[in-house]
Amino acid sequence: MSISALALGSIALLRAITRPTSLGGGLLAASGLAITVLGILIIIGNFVFLSWYRSDYQTQVVNTNSSSGLNRNTSSNKAPVSSNATISAKELFTAYEANTVAADQKYKGKKIKITGTIAAAGTDLFGKTFALFEVGHSVNVVRCTFPDSAKSAVTTLKPKQPATFTGTVDGMPSAGDVMISNCSIVE
Repeated sequence: MSISALALGSIALLRAITRPTSLGGGLLAASGLAITVLGILIIIGNFVFLSWYRSDYQTQVVNTNSSSGLNRNTSSNKAPVSSNATISAKELFTAYEANTVAADQKYKGKKIKITGTIAAAGTDLFGKTFALFEVGHSVNVVRCTFPDSAKSAVTTLKPKQPATFTGTVDGMPSAGDVMISNCSIVE
């Protein structure tokens, strides 16, 4: 389904709800402004959903094509990362920012050693222990999550402190942060 079809469907729904009836008003005429806002939110929601769906679908297609040998673009098929590879947080973030699909093919699911400067460390709202690497971006970071057993070691990390961790790359979800899980601090 295309974006324009969903937009037209949303507009038709909005018109049907607000169309005058024989009773003198639209189905929900008493709250016309609320219905207009609801209609706009529906349209925006459709665009957001399709943007997410389309990018997820393209990732699946590329991954399917790569595994079946149909991906002939050799520039993005660089050598796989070895399990003891070391990369800076800035380099990893830049790779994901430039091409998420190529970076996923190279790093996702692989255990790496990552180095960088700590932006923050602590425990999030869900009780997960984390550390964030600075990457020179105003909003996004490389986010490393740790098992509960590492909580006391992570709390000793300070902003601007250099650090090295090992962990498994989970990729870059739509939030824009590169995620690394099952991390441990390299002494």
